[in-house]
Amino acid sequence: MSYNIKEPNFTQVPNVIFDYWMPKFDHCTIIILLYLCRKTFGWHKVRDRLSLSKIQEATKMSRPTVIKSLKILEDNGLVKKEMHTNEMGGQDPNTYELIIHEIEGGGSQIDLPPSKIDLPPPSKGDLPPLVKEIYTQKKDIQNKEQQEREKRAREEKEKDMKGHGKFVKFTDSDYDALCKKWGNEKVEEIIESINDHCANNRPKGYDDYVAAFRTFHRNQNKTQGSKHGAKNKGKLNDGKTEETRGVFINGVRIE
Repeated sequence: MSYNIKEPNFTQVPNVIFDYWMPKFDHCTIIILLYLCRKTFGWHKVRDRLSLSKIQEATKMSRPTVIKSLKILEDNGLVKKEMHTNEMGGQDPNTYELIIHEIEGGGSQIDLPPSKIDLPPPSKGDLPPLVKEIYTQKKDIQNKEQQEREKRAREEKEKDMKGHGKFVKFTDSDYDALCKKWGNEKVEEIIESINDHCANNRPKGYDDYVAAFRTFHRNQNKTQGSKHGAKNKGKLNDGKTEETRGVFINGVRIE
C-alpha cells in the first residue's frame, strides 16, 4: 500500500481552524483537533468513540498531553465529551463530538461558541413539514451510526472473549473482575451452573454472560437465604420455639 499523498482522497477541515484557532493553540492541541476532524469529518460524521490510548497512538503524544489538549478544546467550545462506563463500573472509551455551528446561506463550520442559553430542543411536532422530514432523516442517520458503533464494539469485544466451558465466554478483564469480587471458587461454581442451565434449557446461550452471571449469583443467594430461613424458622440458638419464647420474626422477639 502506498502512503504518498494523492487526490481526491480528502478530509475536509474548516478554514477557521487554520485562520483563527491555530495561532491561539499550541501545536499539540491543533494536532489533536485535526485528528478529531479526520475521525469525524473524514467519515462523514461529527462524533466518534475514541480511547485515550488510541489518540496517543495516532498522535504520538503522552497521555497527560492528550488529556490537557482535549480539555482545552472542551473549554473553548470546540469539542463535547460524553463519558461511558461498562457493566462492571469501569471506564469505556469516551465519545468526542465536534461542535458545529450553522452558518447563514447553508453549510456549517467549527466556530466561536455562541451565547450559552439553556433552551429546550424543539419537539418534532413543532417543526414545519420539510424540517420534520430532515429532522427524521438526521435521527435515522444518528440511530444507524449508533447501531454501527455498538456493533463494532460488540465485535471488538468478541475477539477478546475466552470460553469457560461450552457456553460461557468472558474477556480476561471481566473474568478477573468477577474473581476479585466473589472469589475464584464461587465464580467457577456459578459458571458451571450457567453452562448446565444452557445445555438443558437454553441451547443458544446468552448474549451477555456478565449479566447472566449476576442473575445466577443473585438467584443463588436468594435460594440459600430462603433455605436458611426455613431451617431456623421459629427457633432460637438455644433451641426454644415460638410457643415457649413468644413469636420471632427474622430473629427478633415480638411479645
